[in-house]
Amino acid sequence: MVELSVQTFNEKVNSLIGQTGDFRLTEIWNRCHAHLKPFDEFLPLPDTQYKTCPLCHSDRAIEVVAHLGFGADYWAENGLVRYCCECGEYALPDERYQDYAAQALLWAQHHGCKTDYSQLQRVDARLWWTTPKVLSIEPTTKCNFSCWYCVGRHVKQEDISLEDFAKVLEHFPSLEAVVLVGQGEPIMNQAFFPMVRLAKQRHLRVLSVSNGSTFSTSNVQKICESGIDYISISIDSINPDTFAESRCDGNLQQVLRGIKRLSSYRDEHGYKYPVLGIKGTLFNHTKDQLVDIIQLAKEHGIDILEFFQPLNRKKSYVDIYPEDKKGLVEEFDEVQEIINKGYEMNILPTADDFSACENIPLSKGRPNGLRKNCDEEWMYSLVSGDVIPCCQLTAPVDTNWNLINNPIDSILMDKHYERTRFNLFNGLFPPYCEGCYQTR
Repeated sequence: MVELSVQTFNEKVNSLIGQTGDFRLTEIWNRCHAHLKPFDEFLPLPDTQYKTCPLCHSDRAIEVVAHLGFGADYWAENGLVRYCCECGEYALPDERYQDYAAQALLWAQHHGCKTDYSQLQRVDARLWWTTPKVLSIEPTTKCNFSCWYCVGRHVKQEDISLEDFAKVLEHFPSLEAVVLVGQGEPIMNQAFFPMVRLAKQRHLRVLSVSNGSTFSTSNVQKICESGIDYISISIDSINPDTFAESRCDGNLQQVLRGIKRLSSYRDEHGYKYPVLGIKGTLFNHTKDQLVDIIQLAKEHGIDILEFFQPLNRKKSYVDIYPEDKKGLVEEFDEVQEIINKGYEMNILPTADDFSACENIPLSKGRPNGLRKNCDEEWMYSLVSGDVIPCCQLTAPVDTNWNLINNPIDSILMDKHYERTRFNLFNGLFPPYCEGCYQTR
Protein backbone atom coordinates (compact mmCIF):
# COMPACT_ATOMS: atom_id res chain seq x y z
CA MET A 1 0.00 0.00 0.00
CA VAL A 2 1.11 3.59 -0.64
CA GLU A 3 2.62 5.36 2.39
CA LEU A 4 1.29 8.85 3.10
CA SER A 5 3.12 11.78 4.66
CA VAL A 6 1.55 13.97 7.35
CA GLN A 7 1.10 16.67 4.71
CA THR A 8 -0.71 14.21 2.45
CA PHE A 9 -2.95 13.15 5.34
CA ASN A 10 -3.93 16.77 5.91
CA GLU A 11 -4.54 17.30 2.22
CA LYS A 12 -6.81 14.24 2.08
CA VAL A 13 -8.80 15.38 5.12
CA ASN A 14 -9.23 18.85 3.65
CA SER A 15 -10.22 17.45 0.27
CA LEU A 16 -12.83 15.22 1.88
CA ILE A 17 -14.38 18.21 3.62
CA GLY A 18 -14.95 19.90 0.29
CA GLN A 19 -15.75 16.75 -1.65
CA THR A 20 -19.20 16.21 -3.14
CA GLY A 21 -20.84 13.10 -4.53
CA ASP A 22 -22.73 10.28 -2.87
CA PHE A 23 -21.02 6.98 -2.20
CA ARG A 24 -22.54 3.88 -3.80
CA LEU A 25 -21.96 1.07 -1.32
CA THR A 26 -23.79 -1.81 -3.02
CA GLU A 27 -20.77 -3.60 -4.48
CA ILE A 28 -18.87 -3.60 -1.18
CA TRP A 29 -21.99 -4.60 0.77
CA ASN A 30 -22.74 -7.54 -1.53
CA ARG A 31 -19.12 -8.67 -1.49
CA CYS A 32 -19.22 -8.83 2.31
CA HIS A 33 -22.72 -10.28 2.81
CA ALA A 34 -25.17 -10.05 -0.10
CA HIS A 35 -27.83 -12.02 1.80
CA LEU A 36 -28.10 -9.40 4.55
CA LYS A 37 -30.78 -7.15 3.13
CA PRO A 38 -34.15 -5.81 4.25
CA PHE A 39 -37.10 -8.11 3.70
CA ASP A 40 -39.20 -7.40 0.63
CA GLU A 41 -42.13 -6.97 3.03
CA PHE A 42 -41.89 -5.56 6.54
CA LEU A 43 -44.28 -3.78 8.87
CA PRO A 44 -44.84 -0.10 7.93
CA LEU A 45 -42.45 2.41 9.44
CA PRO A 46 -43.36 5.95 10.51
CA ASP A 47 -43.02 8.47 7.67
CA THR A 48 -40.06 10.06 9.47
CA GLN A 49 -38.10 6.81 9.05
CA TYR A 50 -38.08 7.07 5.26
CA LYS A 51 -35.25 9.05 3.67
CA THR A 52 -34.29 10.24 0.22
CA CYS A 53 -32.15 7.78 -1.71
CA PRO A 54 -28.84 9.49 -2.56
CA LEU A 55 -28.70 7.61 -5.87
CA CYS A 56 -32.19 7.42 -7.42
CA HIS A 57 -33.69 10.22 -5.26
CA SER A 58 -36.84 8.27 -4.39
CA ASP A 59 -38.32 8.77 -0.92
CA ARG A 60 -38.27 5.03 -0.14
CA ALA A 61 -34.82 4.72 1.43
CA ILE A 62 -34.43 3.39 4.97
CA GLU A 63 -31.41 3.38 7.23
CA VAL A 64 -29.71 0.27 8.58
CA VAL A 65 -26.71 -0.06 10.87
CA ALA A 66 -23.30 -1.46 9.92
CA HIS A 67 -19.67 -1.12 10.90
CA LEU A 68 -17.70 0.55 8.09
CA GLY A 69 -14.10 -0.53 7.51
CA PHE A 70 -11.44 1.90 6.26
CA GLY A 71 -7.80 1.04 5.58
CA ALA A 72 -6.34 -2.05 7.20
CA ASP A 73 -7.96 -1.96 10.61
CA TYR A 74 -10.15 1.10 11.28
CA TRP A 75 -13.87 0.62 11.82
CA ALA A 76 -16.44 3.39 11.97
CA GLU A 77 -18.80 1.59 14.32
CA ASN A 78 -22.59 1.71 13.99
CA GLY A 79 -22.51 3.63 10.75
CA LEU A 80 -25.84 4.54 9.16
CA VAL A 81 -26.25 3.14 5.66
CA ARG A 82 -29.19 3.92 3.39
CA TYR A 83 -30.92 1.10 1.56
CA CYS A 84 -33.40 2.08 -1.12
CA CYS A 85 -36.51 -0.07 -1.36
CA GLU A 86 -37.06 1.37 -4.86
CA CYS A 87 -33.70 0.81 -6.60
CA GLY A 88 -32.23 -1.80 -4.23
CA GLU A 89 -28.96 0.09 -3.78
CA TYR A 90 -26.93 0.77 -0.62
CA ALA A 91 -25.40 4.20 -0.31
CA LEU A 92 -23.90 6.82 1.98
CA PRO A 93 -24.88 10.48 1.51
CA ASP A 94 -21.84 12.56 0.59
CA GLU A 95 -21.57 14.45 3.89
CA ARG A 96 -21.84 11.22 5.88
CA TYR A 97 -19.12 9.50 3.84
CA GLN A 98 -16.89 12.54 4.21
CA ASP A 99 -17.33 12.44 7.96
CA TYR A 100 -16.56 8.72 8.31
CA ALA A 101 -13.54 8.94 6.00
CA ALA A 102 -12.16 12.02 7.74
CA GLN A 103 -12.46 10.23 11.10
CA ALA A 104 -10.57 7.27 9.65
CA LEU A 105 -7.77 9.50 8.36
CA LEU A 106 -7.42 11.32 11.65
CA TRP A 107 -7.40 8.02 13.53
CA ALA A 108 -4.69 6.69 11.21
CA GLN A 109 -2.61 9.83 11.66
CA HIS A 110 -2.96 9.65 15.45
CA HIS A 111 -1.79 6.03 15.45
CA GLY A 112 1.14 6.70 13.13
CA CYS A 113 -0.27 4.75 10.19
CA LYS A 114 1.35 5.57 6.87
CA THR A 115 -1.09 3.89 4.51
CA ASP A 116 -4.23 5.30 2.93
CA TYR A 117 -7.28 5.14 5.21
CA SER A 118 -9.52 7.38 3.11
CA GLN A 119 -11.25 4.58 1.19
CA LEU A 120 -14.13 2.48 2.48
CA GLN A 121 -13.18 -1.15 1.87
CA ARG A 122 -15.58 -3.38 3.80
CA VAL A 123 -18.77 -3.43 5.86
CA ASP A 124 -20.02 -5.66 8.64
CA ALA A 125 -23.76 -5.66 9.38
CA ARG A 126 -23.68 -8.72 11.68
CA LEU A 127 -24.38 -6.65 14.77
CA TRP A 128 -27.05 -8.78 16.40
CA TRP A 129 -26.34 -11.12 19.32
CA THR A 130 -24.49 -14.03 17.68
CA THR A 131 -23.41 -16.19 20.63
CA PRO A 132 -26.55 -17.42 22.41
CA LYS A 133 -25.96 -19.32 25.63
CA VAL A 134 -29.57 -19.72 26.77
CA LEU A 135 -32.12 -21.93 25.04
CA SER A 136 -35.82 -21.71 25.81
CA ILE A 137 -37.31 -24.99 24.64
CA GLU A 138 -40.90 -26.19 24.75
CA PRO A 139 -41.31 -29.45 26.73
CA THR A 140 -45.00 -29.74 25.83
CA THR A 141 -47.95 -27.86 24.40
CA LYS A 142 -50.35 -29.74 26.69
CA CYS A 143 -51.91 -28.00 29.68
CA ASN A 144 -54.43 -28.73 32.41
CA PHE A 145 -55.69 -25.12 32.30
CA SER A 146 -57.69 -23.61 29.44
CA CYS A 147 -56.82 -19.92 29.69
CA TRP A 148 -58.89 -18.11 27.07
CA TYR A 149 -55.97 -15.86 26.07
CA CYS A 150 -53.44 -18.70 25.62
CA VAL A 151 -52.49 -19.41 22.02
CA GLY A 152 -51.19 -22.79 23.15
CA ARG A 153 -54.72 -24.12 23.30
CA HIS A 154 -54.92 -23.67 19.53
CA VAL A 155 -51.85 -25.66 18.47
CA LYS A 156 -51.18 -29.38 18.18
CA GLN A 157 -50.97 -30.95 21.65
CA GLU A 158 -47.71 -32.90 21.93
CA ASP A 159 -44.54 -33.48 23.96
CA ILE A 160 -40.88 -33.45 23.07
CA SER A 161 -39.33 -36.85 23.73
CA LEU A 162 -36.36 -37.33 26.05
CA GLU A 163 -34.39 -38.68 23.08
CA ASP A 164 -35.04 -35.57 21.00
CA PHE A 165 -34.26 -33.32 23.96
CA ALA A 166 -30.92 -35.12 24.33
CA LYS A 167 -30.18 -34.48 20.64
CA VAL A 168 -30.89 -30.77 21.13
CA LEU A 169 -28.37 -30.60 23.97
CA GLU A 170 -25.81 -32.53 21.88
CA HIS A 171 -26.24 -30.03 19.07
CA PHE A 172 -25.79 -27.02 21.39
CA PRO A 173 -22.41 -27.55 23.15
CA SER A 174 -22.00 -23.85 24.05
CA LEU A 175 -25.25 -23.85 26.03
CA GLU A 176 -25.11 -22.55 29.62
CA ALA A 177 -28.79 -22.47 30.59
CA VAL A 178 -31.95 -24.17 29.38
CA VAL A 179 -35.45 -22.84 30.04
CA LEU A 180 -38.17 -25.48 29.95
CA VAL A 181 -41.16 -23.39 28.94
CA GLY A 182 -43.61 -23.06 26.09
CA GLN A 183 -47.32 -23.07 25.40
CA GLY A 184 -48.11 -25.83 27.92
CA GLU A 185 -47.57 -26.87 31.54
CA PRO A 186 -44.02 -28.33 31.50
CA ILE A 187 -44.53 -30.94 34.25
CA MET A 188 -47.30 -32.55 32.17
CA ASN A 189 -44.55 -34.04 30.01
CA GLN A 190 -43.71 -37.29 31.81
CA ALA A 191 -40.09 -36.85 30.71
CA PHE A 192 -39.84 -33.46 32.47
CA PHE A 193 -37.75 -34.63 35.42
CA PRO A 194 -35.47 -36.85 33.29
CA MET A 195 -34.91 -33.80 31.04
CA VAL A 196 -33.95 -31.70 34.06
CA ARG A 197 -31.54 -34.40 35.24
CA LEU A 198 -30.02 -34.69 31.77
CA ALA A 199 -29.45 -30.94 31.63
CA LYS A 200 -27.95 -30.88 35.14
CA GLN A 201 -25.58 -33.71 34.17
CA ARG A 202 -24.25 -31.28 31.57
CA HIS A 203 -23.83 -28.64 34.29
CA LEU A 204 -26.54 -26.43 32.79
CA ARG A 205 -28.68 -24.01 34.75
CA VAL A 206 -32.32 -25.07 34.42
CA LEU A 207 -35.27 -22.69 34.63
CA SER A 208 -38.96 -23.31 34.07
CA VAL A 209 -42.47 -21.89 34.35
CA SER A 210 -45.58 -23.43 35.88
CA ASN A 211 -49.21 -22.62 36.53
CA GLY A 212 -48.60 -23.97 40.04
CA SER A 213 -51.31 -26.61 39.95
CA THR A 214 -48.95 -29.59 39.67
CA PHE A 215 -47.01 -29.07 42.92
CA SER A 216 -48.16 -32.25 44.64
CA THR A 217 -46.12 -33.63 47.54
CA SER A 218 -44.32 -36.09 45.27
CA ASN A 219 -43.64 -33.50 42.56
CA VAL A 220 -42.35 -31.01 45.13
CA GLN A 221 -39.82 -33.57 46.31
CA LYS A 222 -38.80 -34.37 42.72
CA ILE A 223 -38.41 -30.66 41.92
CA CYS A 224 -36.05 -30.06 44.82
CA GLU A 225 -34.06 -33.25 44.26
CA SER A 226 -33.70 -32.56 40.53
CA GLY A 227 -31.67 -29.40 41.12
CA ILE A 228 -33.82 -27.16 38.94
CA ASP A 229 -32.64 -23.60 39.62
CA TYR A 230 -35.74 -21.48 39.08
CA ILE A 231 -39.47 -21.85 38.60
CA SER A 232 -41.85 -18.99 37.84
CA ILE A 233 -45.53 -19.34 38.76
CA SER A 234 -48.33 -17.40 37.10
CA ILE A 235 -51.08 -15.69 39.13
CA ASP A 236 -53.52 -13.23 37.54
CA SER A 237 -55.75 -12.28 40.49
CA ILE A 238 -56.16 -12.57 44.26
CA ASN A 239 -59.87 -13.24 43.79
CA PRO A 240 -60.60 -16.97 43.25
CA ASP A 241 -63.55 -16.30 40.94
CA THR A 242 -61.64 -13.78 38.83
CA PHE A 243 -58.66 -16.14 38.72
CA ALA A 244 -60.88 -18.98 37.51
CA GLU A 245 -62.47 -16.74 34.88
CA SER A 246 -59.19 -15.98 33.11
CA ARG A 247 -57.42 -19.26 33.92
CA CYS A 248 -60.25 -21.55 32.98
CA ASP A 249 -60.14 -24.68 35.17
CA GLY A 250 -57.67 -22.91 37.47
CA ASN A 251 -58.06 -23.06 41.25
CA LEU A 252 -56.29 -20.21 43.05
CA GLN A 253 -56.23 -21.91 46.45
CA GLN A 254 -54.72 -25.04 44.92
CA VAL A 255 -51.99 -22.93 43.33
CA LEU A 256 -51.24 -21.07 46.57
CA ARG A 257 -51.10 -24.32 48.54
CA GLY A 258 -48.72 -25.74 45.94
CA ILE A 259 -46.40 -22.73 46.16
CA LYS A 260 -46.35 -22.94 49.95
CA ARG A 261 -45.76 -26.69 49.82
CA LEU A 262 -42.79 -26.24 47.48
CA SER A 263 -41.18 -23.32 49.31
CA SER A 264 -41.61 -25.02 52.70
CA TYR A 265 -40.17 -28.34 51.53
CA ARG A 266 -37.22 -26.54 49.95
CA ASP A 267 -36.44 -24.55 53.09
CA GLU A 268 -37.08 -27.32 55.61
CA HIS A 269 -34.83 -29.77 53.76
CA GLY A 270 -31.99 -27.31 53.21
CA TYR A 271 -32.27 -26.88 49.45
CA LYS A 272 -31.06 -23.60 47.93
CA TYR A 273 -33.07 -24.15 44.76
CA PRO A 274 -35.45 -23.69 43.12
CA VAL A 275 -35.74 -19.95 43.51
CA LEU A 276 -39.42 -19.13 43.00
CA GLY A 277 -40.72 -16.25 40.88
CA ILE A 278 -44.11 -14.67 40.25
CA LYS A 279 -45.52 -13.47 36.93
CA GLY A 280 -48.93 -12.95 35.39
CA THR A 281 -51.25 -11.23 32.94
CA LEU A 282 -53.29 -8.28 34.18
CA PHE A 283 -56.42 -6.68 32.76
CA ASN A 284 -58.09 -3.35 33.39
CA HIS A 285 -60.36 -4.98 35.99
CA THR A 286 -57.41 -6.62 37.82
CA LYS A 287 -54.63 -4.06 37.39
CA ASP A 288 -55.24 -2.61 40.87
CA GLN A 289 -54.60 -6.05 42.37
CA LEU A 290 -50.94 -6.12 41.35
CA VAL A 291 -49.48 -5.12 44.72
CA ASP A 292 -51.83 -7.52 46.52
CA ILE A 293 -50.83 -10.36 44.18
CA ILE A 294 -47.14 -9.76 44.85
CA GLN A 295 -47.70 -9.53 48.60
CA LEU A 296 -49.81 -12.70 48.61
CA ALA A 297 -47.18 -14.54 46.59
CA LYS A 298 -44.43 -13.36 48.94
CA GLU A 299 -46.39 -14.64 51.95
CA HIS A 300 -46.55 -18.09 50.35
CA GLY A 301 -42.81 -18.29 49.65
CA ILE A 302 -42.22 -16.50 46.34
CA ASP A 303 -38.71 -14.99 46.15
CA ILE A 304 -38.60 -13.03 42.87
CA LEU A 305 -40.86 -10.66 40.94
CA GLU A 306 -40.30 -11.77 37.35
CA PHE A 307 -42.77 -9.67 35.39
CA PHE A 308 -46.41 -8.86 34.79
CA GLN A 309 -47.84 -7.97 31.41
CA PRO A 310 -51.03 -6.57 29.93
CA LEU A 311 -53.05 -8.71 27.55
CA ASN A 312 -50.91 -9.51 24.50
CA ARG A 313 -51.69 -7.30 21.48
CA LYS A 314 -49.85 -9.46 18.96
CA LYS A 315 -52.22 -10.11 16.05
CA SER A 316 -51.80 -13.89 16.08
CA TYR A 317 -52.88 -13.85 19.72
CA VAL A 318 -55.78 -11.43 19.30
CA ASP A 319 -57.08 -13.65 16.50
CA ILE A 320 -57.77 -16.47 19.00
CA TYR A 321 -59.38 -14.31 21.71
CA PRO A 322 -63.15 -14.64 22.20
CA GLU A 323 -64.98 -11.81 20.45
CA ASP A 324 -66.16 -10.31 23.72
CA LYS A 325 -62.55 -10.15 24.99
CA LYS A 326 -60.77 -8.58 22.02
CA GLY A 327 -61.53 -5.05 23.15
CA LEU A 328 -59.44 -5.60 26.29
CA VAL A 329 -56.25 -5.04 24.30
CA GLU A 330 -57.22 -1.37 24.00
CA GLU A 331 -56.42 -1.02 27.72
CA PHE A 332 -52.79 -2.11 27.22
CA ASP A 333 -51.10 1.24 27.94
CA GLU A 334 -53.21 1.96 31.01
CA VAL A 335 -52.47 -1.46 32.49
CA GLN A 336 -48.76 -1.20 31.66
CA GLU A 337 -48.54 2.11 33.50
CA ILE A 338 -49.95 0.51 36.66
CA ILE A 339 -47.53 -2.41 36.30
CA ASN A 340 -44.57 -0.04 36.04
CA LYS A 341 -45.64 1.73 39.22
CA GLY A 342 -45.94 -1.62 40.98
CA TYR A 343 -42.36 -2.47 40.09
CA GLU A 344 -41.18 0.76 41.71
CA MET A 345 -42.43 -0.40 45.11
CA ASN A 346 -39.61 -2.97 45.34
CA ILE A 347 -41.68 -5.53 47.24
CA LEU A 348 -39.53 -8.38 45.91
CA PRO A 349 -36.15 -8.63 44.16
CA THR A 350 -36.45 -8.60 40.37
CA ALA A 351 -35.54 -11.12 37.69
CA ASP A 352 -32.61 -8.86 36.78
CA ASP A 353 -31.39 -9.10 40.37
CA PHE A 354 -31.67 -12.89 40.20
CA SER A 355 -29.87 -13.22 36.86
CA ALA A 356 -27.04 -10.95 38.03
CA CYS A 357 -26.65 -12.82 41.32
CA GLU A 358 -26.76 -16.24 39.65
CA ASN A 359 -24.73 -15.18 36.58
CA ILE A 360 -27.44 -16.34 34.18
CA PRO A 361 -27.39 -14.27 30.94
CA LEU A 362 -30.88 -12.85 30.49
CA SER A 363 -30.11 -9.71 28.46
CA LYS A 364 -32.57 -8.63 25.79
CA GLY A 365 -29.73 -7.55 23.52
CA ARG A 366 -28.96 -3.98 22.57
CA PRO A 367 -30.74 -1.14 20.77
CA ASN A 368 -29.76 -0.12 17.26
CA GLY A 369 -29.98 3.66 17.71
CA LEU A 370 -32.51 3.96 14.88
CA ARG A 371 -35.86 2.53 15.94
CA LYS A 372 -37.36 -0.12 18.20
CA ASN A 373 -35.80 -3.45 17.47
CA CYS A 374 -35.54 -7.06 18.62
CA ASP A 375 -32.14 -8.49 19.51
CA GLU A 376 -32.97 -11.51 21.66
CA GLU A 377 -29.97 -13.02 23.41
CA TRP A 378 -31.88 -16.25 24.00
CA MET A 379 -32.77 -18.85 21.39
CA TYR A 380 -36.29 -20.27 21.28
CA SER A 381 -37.32 -23.72 20.15
CA LEU A 382 -40.73 -25.25 19.64
CA VAL A 383 -41.60 -28.73 20.90
CA SER A 384 -40.61 -29.92 17.41
CA GLY A 385 -37.04 -28.65 17.85
CA ASP A 386 -37.61 -25.85 15.34
CA VAL A 387 -35.84 -22.63 16.28
CA ILE A 388 -38.04 -19.53 16.06
CA PRO A 389 -37.06 -15.85 16.34
CA CYS A 390 -39.05 -15.34 19.55
CA CYS A 391 -41.27 -17.12 22.07
CA GLN A 392 -44.49 -15.69 20.62
CA LEU A 393 -44.42 -17.75 17.43
CA THR A 394 -46.12 -21.12 17.31
CA ALA A 395 -45.04 -22.42 13.89
CA PRO A 396 -41.64 -23.01 12.28
CA VAL A 397 -40.19 -20.27 10.08
CA ASP A 398 -37.62 -22.46 8.33
CA THR A 399 -37.27 -26.23 8.69
CA ASN A 400 -33.49 -25.91 8.36
CA TRP A 401 -33.47 -24.27 11.80
CA ASN A 402 -34.11 -27.50 13.67
CA LEU A 403 -31.96 -28.34 16.69
CA ILE A 404 -32.95 -32.00 16.73
CA ASN A 405 -31.53 -32.45 13.24
CA ASN A 406 -28.84 -29.76 13.00
CA PRO A 407 -25.97 -28.40 15.13
CA ILE A 408 -26.34 -24.88 16.45
CA ASP A 409 -23.55 -23.46 14.29
CA SER A 410 -25.26 -24.51 11.06
CA ILE A 411 -28.40 -22.67 12.18
CA LEU A 412 -26.56 -19.53 13.29
CA MET A 413 -24.74 -19.38 9.94
CA ASP A 414 -27.80 -20.18 7.83
CA LYS A 415 -28.32 -17.31 5.37
CA HIS A 416 -32.07 -17.06 5.97
CA TYR A 417 -31.49 -17.09 9.74
CA GLU A 418 -28.86 -14.35 9.45
CA ARG A 419 -31.12 -12.27 7.23
CA THR A 420 -33.94 -12.62 9.74
CA ARG A 421 -31.73 -11.55 12.63
CA PHE A 422 -30.39 -8.63 10.55
CA ASN A 423 -33.93 -7.39 9.92
CA LEU A 424 -35.05 -7.82 13.53
CA PHE A 425 -31.94 -6.05 14.81
CA ASN A 426 -32.67 -3.12 12.50
CA GLY A 427 -36.34 -2.96 13.52
CA LEU A 428 -37.61 -4.13 10.13
CA PHE A 429 -40.24 -6.54 11.37
CA PRO A 430 -41.79 -9.28 9.18
CA PRO A 431 -45.60 -9.50 9.05
CA TYR A 432 -45.76 -12.27 11.65
CA CYS A 433 -44.54 -9.74 14.26
CA GLU A 434 -47.61 -7.52 13.85
CA GLY A 435 -48.88 -6.25 17.19
CA CYS A 436 -45.87 -7.36 19.24
CA TYR A 437 -44.83 -4.82 21.89
CA GLN A 438 -41.32 -4.78 20.40
CA THR A 439 -42.71 -3.21 17.22
CA ARG A 440 -44.43 -0.27 18.93
